[in-house]
Amino acid sequence: MKKTYRYLMLALAGTVVLSGCGKKDDDKSADETEASVSTEAVDETETETETESHTLQPITPSDYLVKNASDYVTLGSYDGIEVVQYTYDITDEMVQEQIDAARQDAATEEETTDPSTTGDIVYVTLKSSVQGVENSEESEDTYFTIGEADYGEDFDAELTGVSADDEKKFSVTFADDFWIDTWAGHTVDFDATITQVTQLLVPDYDDDFLATYTDYTTKDDYEASIRSALEDEYTQTSYSDAIDELFQAAEDATTFNGYPQDLYDSCKEDVLSAYTVFAGDDDTSVDDVLEAFGITDADIDSETLDEVNHRLLISAYCEQNKIEVTEDEYVSFVTDNAAYYGAADAVELEDMYTREALVWNLYESKMAEQLYKNAKVTETPYTEDDVLSEDDFSLDETETTDATEATTEAVSEVSDTEEAATEAETNA
Repeated sequence: MKKTYRYLMLALAGTVVLSGCGKKDDDKSADETEASVSTEAVDETETETETESHTLQPITPSDYLVKNASDYVTLGSYDGIEVVQYTYDITDEMVQEQIDAARQDAATEEETTDPSTTGDIVYVTLKSSVQGVENSEESEDTYFTIGEADYGEDFDAELTGVSADDEKKFSVTFADDFWIDTWAGHTVDFDATITQVTQLLVPDYDDDFLATYTDYTTKDDYEASIRSALEDEYTQTSYSDAIDELFQAAEDATTFNGYPQDLYDSCKEDVLSAYTVFAGDDDTSVDDVLEAFGITDADIDSETLDEVNHRLLISAYCEQNKIEVTEDEYVSFVTDNAAYYGAADAVELEDMYTREALVWNLYESKMAEQLYKNAKVTETPYTEDDVLSEDDFSLDETETTDATEATTEAVSEVSDTEEAATEAETNA
């Protein structure tokens, strides 16, 4: 079971929101971020830290560590762990992908009366029925971009050359491994009513584009900013992957002797809550989501135990090595990172990710720094033949664009899962 739930790396600076690179009004300076939330040291029993619009409650971060973790953990030796850390070269092609992604973000739709062709968006009322399967008829209003082959090339071919108000009946046979389980290995009959066909108008990469969508006046400056952002992003990816390997090695060197039940219950609740993002605003339940992804109770138990052991290790390690997170550090962290993660202030950031998750992230980050400091790190240029870890340790699930797909595929199982869920919700 691949882990999809983990706090790591929120606290570590250096991750760049590539999708906002160079865009107007997207960036805030450190001074602006600090000005957005006013904080001061607090007395735990009397004083509260105030923000412009909310109040940050007092906190003792050590309260969130597992008490008596040494009762459940026998720590091993973690000095000198050998780990390979990949390095990356930023190519002109990667910069161009970012530019193309920015142009796509700025694209607008325009209705057309011409027959649909590759790149056009076809809006359709689609009825489907699986041959030989009772009660399989479904109907939905949806859309498809010709050429993306969401339902396969044969399906795309049927929607090529259509116009608004066309009605078309056709059948498609899907492979056994098709991503919609109920269609896999079956022939599906479709009844499509075309409601609209639009063309996607992508702006040219010229001076007008720079003036309208970026803070730059020359291509050289804009491309330099993209390259710098990519360098920061891949540096963070490199470090994150090394930390992943170090934590795995540390856990392998640790003996776990059970756990407190309340810790298990808390971790299970957090693991399940991570899947609620896929449930949407309709009547879809978490159980429905788990079933759709083929996630069993045993998978949830395995993932929960992973998190239980992770927290036990962090708690015992931090206690033994006298690693502390102070209240001032926590306040500074949530204050400084609120705007970056899309929150209005520190209190809203807590609402978004929970105080518990943020505190655990800080302790985890401090342990990561210690492990890394004491490790034997070998830097190696990354090649496509290398396989990186599949966990994404960032709490921000939307920070990469299609242009950073290589990074996403290498280090972000969570992002991949969300993307598949969104596609399923839209098109299934």
